[in-house]
Amino acid sequence: GGGRHPARGQNAPVSPAVGVDRILSCCGAIVSGAKIQAAATYAVTVRCAYRKLLLTPFAAQLHAWILYFLAEAVRRTGAILHHVTIEPNHIHVVVTVTIMNLPTFKRVFHGHVGKFVKKALVRHGFEAPDRVFGDDRSHQMRLVNAAAQLRFLHYADIQVVKDGLVEKVEHYPGFSSDPGMMSGASKTLARPPFGLNERLWPVSSELRFGVTPGLKRLIGTERAIYLLRKARADAERSYARARTRPVLGAARILAQHPWSEPAAPRKERSGRPPTYMVVDDDELEELCAREEAAFGDAHEAARKRRLAGEDVKFPAGTYLMAVQHGARVEAPAEDAVLSVWETFDD
Repeated sequence: GGGRHPARGQNAPVSPAVGVDRILSCCGAIVSGAKIQAAATYAVTVRCAYRKLLLTPFAAQLHAWILYFLAEAVRRTGAILHHVTIEPNHIHVVVTVTIMNLPTFKRVFHGHVGKFVKKALVRHGFEAPDRVFGDDRSHQMRLVNAAAQLRFLHYADIQVVKDGLVEKVEHYPGFSSDPGMMSGASKTLARPPFGLNERLWPVSSELRFGVTPGLKRLIGTERAIYLLRKARADAERSYARARTRPVLGAARILAQHPWSEPAAPRKERSGRPPTYMVVDDDELEELCAREEAAFGDAHEAARKRRLAGEDVKFPAGTYLMAVQHGARVEAPAEDAVLSVWETFDD
């Protein structure tokens, strides 16, 4: 799986603050739009439609209720949760799926949170949008090696400081999990009081955290937590020195109207967002780039041949065609990385 290669690599900035602030974005174009799926560690981000602050904790229990659905997505798919940050208009999750079912995880979590937030808005006197997350607002990125996992965990952990919401992560009035929770912490969440079917949704759900298998193998749980906490402290000091205006602060965050949006204009991004990240491993990066480009071509060719009535095999890593249409899928190539499942000790 992704942890079998040594670490070298190319990097792109995450924060201007610390030595851990380089992040690699590498992505080959996929003609068909299909994504390679595997049992592995992913960064998953979902954003509110039109950048609206619909996840602002306008109700004291809002983020706890959101975490209930995350706990259920983890329980139903057998995933391992490593980190979650709920910002006012987006959610970062780092998760390892132990079988190839990340799309199911996203559907359970994002789908039910979207429905629930609409009900919560109405219950608290706000208008509800047609959709909370809108179209194409979800993004997944495979964190291929342990260095990439550590880098992105820091990126997600420091977001509320980086975005100017608070001076320290611990001051954030919403939920952002502490790195120490990866030592095996759990959190019991009550079922939201919004008429959920009691036969399908338990009265409470336990949200469990763990370290990524890649980091556990390479440096161990305690070392990973130490590095992430040190990176957080270093980043908080660096952002404080560089800051030219006050942070928003907890009181103003809580007072925000959920239909508001950030004052800063939307950032224009060119090209497709990256679908995988590699840090400090040039050879591994090159393998991933070749595999992704070949997957896109092979998937589109197989799709066209199937539409023409031929019995074809889709490339390794194909998910939707296999699950929904029973398509046959090839085994991964000898030098494959992204379509190879991670290995798990437990």
